Amino acid sequence: MISRKRLQLDSSCKSTKSEALQGLEKFFPHLHGFREGQEEVISSLLRGENAAAIFPTGGGKSLCYQLSGMMLAAEGMTLVVSPLLALMKDQVDSMKALGHPVDLIASSQSLEEKINVRKKVQSGQIVILYLAPEQLNNENTVALLRSVKIALLAIDEAHCISEWGHAFRPDFLRLAKFYRDENVKRILALTATATPQVEREICSQFDIPETNSIRTAFFRPNLEINFTSTSQGERDTHLVRSIQSQKPGATQLFKRRQRK
Repeated sequence: MISRKRLQLDSSCKSTKSEALQGLEKFFPHLHGFREGQEEVISSLLRGENAAAIFPTGGGKSLCYQLSGMMLAAEGMTLVVSPLLALMKDQVDSMKALGHPVDLIASSQSLEEKINVRKKVQSGQIVILYLAPEQLNNENTVALLRSVKIALLAIDEAHCISEWGHAFRPDFLRLAKFYRDENVKRILALTATATPQVEREICSQFDIPETNSIRTAFFRPNLEINFTSTSQGERDTHLVRSIQSQKPGATQLFKRRQRK
């Protein structure tokens, strides 16, 4: 027999997921539904819980914090921490093109640009703010973040926090301390590369329940790897000839040569 409490919980989860779909239609009307794992992650965040998204490259990790950030704007700002400056700039430009109030703080900005962003953060004009983890070494940036409510802290490339990972970065350790010291309401850790051991360390560092760590399959049907068997001496000649035979643009995959 299913208890009344369980029924209430199931009903609450369904309601939250329905809310996520409504938010998708409102803020990203050009998208037609969620990819695998996205709805589960966003639903956890909307319930006020911490979550982790371990999706392959191109699996849709960014939407998890972009949509959640827009939907949680009434609770405070979303802070996205990423070591990939080019990726942050691309996402900021894309979000601004959709009319969403987002911006970033980067070392490459002029003093005037940084001051302008800080003013917008303090006045509540920014819903999602991007910055690199090294910015938490800057006292002015930390003071700015302490002056606002943070509804969501999203950490991209979260495997960098683990000394067992392939790209450990000490600056990421400050994120765990920042999360605990400041008034951060929920956290989202994202990565495309995490062994089970690294996943456990990420969840431990950021108090993420095991059930809220969503891992999707790494198979990507849009990618295919083929090869051509050739000798060492013929390799370079064959490669140049194959590239020159292609039309301008992305190079096509080599076709596998059947062995006799």
